Amino acid sequence: MTASESPRRSTEALIGYTPQHDTGSKLVIVMVGLPATGKSYVAKKLSRYLNWLQHKTQVFNVGDRRREAASNKSEASPQSLSHATFFDPTSQECVSLRDQLAINTLNELLEWLFNSGGNIGILDATNSTPARRQLVLSHIQKRRRDDLKVLFLESRCSNETLREANIRLKLSGPDYAGKDPEASLADFRLRIVHYEQAYVPLGLAEEKQGLSFVQMTDAGRKMNTHLIRGYILSQIVEYLLNFNLARRQIWLSCNGESMDDREGRIGRYSDLSDRGHQYAAALASFIEDQRQNWHAEPVSGHNPEQSQFCVWTSTWPQAVQTGRLFSSETYDQTHTKMLDDLNAGTMAGLTFEEISKQYPDEYAARRKDKLNYRWPGLGGEGYVDLIVRLRPLIVELERTTDNLVLITHRAVLRILVTYFLGIQRDGLGDVQMPRDTIYCFDIAEILELQTQFQRKRSEDETEHPSYSNSFQELRRSQLRQTPTPSPAQTNGTNTPLQEPRISSLSQYELLLRLRERMFEYNTLLLQVSKLSQAPSPKRSKLEILQRFLRDGQGGAGFPKGMEFNTWEEPEPSKYIVMMNAAAEDDFLTKLVTSVLLPIFHALFGQRWKTGKIIDQRSGLISYSDTKISRVGSILAAALSSALPVLTIFVLNNLHSTTVRIGVTLVFTTLFSFLLAAFSSAKRVEVFAATATFAAVEVVFIGSAINKSA
Repeated sequence: MTASESPRRSTEALIGYTPQHDTGSKLVIVMVGLPATGKSYVAKKLSRYLNWLQHKTQVFNVGDRRREAASNKSEASPQSLSHATFFDPTSQECVSLRDQLAINTLNELLEWLFNSGGNIGILDATNSTPARRQLVLSHIQKRRRDDLKVLFLESRCSNETLREANIRLKLSGPDYAGKDPEASLADFRLRIVHYEQAYVPLGLAEEKQGLSFVQMTDAGRKMNTHLIRGYILSQIVEYLLNFNLARRQIWLSCNGESMDDREGRIGRYSDLSDRGHQYAAALASFIEDQRQNWHAEPVSGHNPEQSQFCVWTSTWPQAVQTGRLFSSETYDQTHTKMLDDLNAGTMAGLTFEEISKQYPDEYAARRKDKLNYRWPGLGGEGYVDLIVRLRPLIVELERTTDNLVLITHRAVLRILVTYFLGIQRDGLGDVQMPRDTIYCFDIAEILELQTQFQRKRSEDETEHPSYSNSFQELRRSQLRQTPTPSPAQTNGTNTPLQEPRISSLSQYELLLRLRERMFEYNTLLLQVSKLSQAPSPKRSKLEILQRFLRDGQGGAGFPKGMEFNTWEEPEPSKYIVMMNAAAEDDFLTKLVTSVLLPIFHALFGQRWKTGKIIDQRSGLISYSDTKISRVGSILAAALSSALPVLTIFVLNNLHSTTVRIGVTLVFTTLFSFLLAAFSSAKRVEVFAATATFAAVEVVFIGSAINKSA
């Protein structure tokens, strides 16, 4: 039965590692092509993508094994295995040695695939003749059953400019490093000639055998496929179809700090904090500088006139607000749910400390296996779910020729960064994503650079710096910290955040500066508004302060000069205090404070030490306002009870109706005065109470007249 007739298997994993015993779900990719056609570039990039999809993939390069053999003098001299003559197809000895190196490398691949938990192995070699390809295929079938999937992937290059660039790139490779460039270039061109003599591209012979293969020309410009079946092969072809070699930059950033971020809460919508707005302004300004530099300083590999800058954000408000300051006239803006934060399920809105206390089992499970853990509850996601969600986005990033700024969330950013850096499965959960950080990946033909900038904080900067200071510090800062992962892991370089030239400020930058000043001005207005709403001090408290400042044993001499008159204004409304002020004291409370309290303190307070000493030298003593108010309330209650009784007693001892009416007038007036003085009653309330009191007196007088008659 040929491969084209074999039944389709259902064991192929959509994502993640496959069972060790399931050979039908494993795959060997055999690279095919002449030297300098981009085989190794395609193999490494494809390996990075498949590893990111959690299919354990590794590239086995025959050239590396050849150089290892060259370093072993017992096998061959270094000169013979790197010189062009070693690749002469007419030399049977050299052909046999190259075939043996290929088989040895293939054995390593199969050993790793079946005994070390591998999923996909890539044999990176020229495999440019039908005989070599048949040798590889036969060896695979000999080692294992024929249900092991094999894909031949040929990389061809018809673009002479690109081909020449690849050839010259080889001069810095391990075969020619440190050697004469002209001699090395001539040797490598001769090597290509030897390969071309025997080269046979994939085609009719492989079709007759029912083999799966892909022919890719100029890194995805043209594709020819045969018998591509199954999920993995389809995903590989889709990825290869979207290759492009256009020079472009991809900037990745977390959203600015949100209110939830400040409290450590996860998984829900939140607006930006003041610090988040600072970062949003600095990010827009920084990217604008980079955009202008990109167009002003063309480099090889890109056309600045055709390159656009686009901003993609998640649909969450903290990300949308972070990207809001990008000019819509300059940047195409898109909001996509693919960049939304990890759905935390029932844990949304909690801090990790709260999760550890309320759900200790979930907290422990996540710490044990962060990659495969999924938040519980409706819609809860894990990192594997994020990878599935972001797969179409990765394909789009490979397809686009525009420069992109992606504003997303920490978990999503971690997944994207691990893709570009090629971080393996085991290290995904340990990648640190510092806030206020942006990563730049400069995609060139065979070059990926990682850059990062961080806000520079001065030693005396507070936790939440002012807007203008933070903005200017960020504009002037340079990257001084090693990014995570380190440049040693990523072959990255650090790029400083440059200070713009004042003479060439754009309208956009001027607008940002104006925004700083308006922000400070509006903040000041809000502060003045809040101060104007604050209550004025009580007159009694102000008088105490004024007496204390005038007292020679108290505050005399402080403050001095013009400041001495600061508290001399007698009108309390001229002052503002930042505390809750009670209502102004009524007459009875003032009577207690100014008359009764000094008498009480002189007779009993000093002896019993009931007051609180404020200033020992001046003898300033404080009594509780609550207690004073309580004494005033007791006196008011006693007076309000005694006055009606006293009125009735006096009227009862008078026999003249005229005199009784006169006394009623006096007591009614006294009642009205005391009610107005000792209470906070309104005028209508005073009038109603007085009328009621007078009515009672009139009823009493009428009863007395009837009784005497």
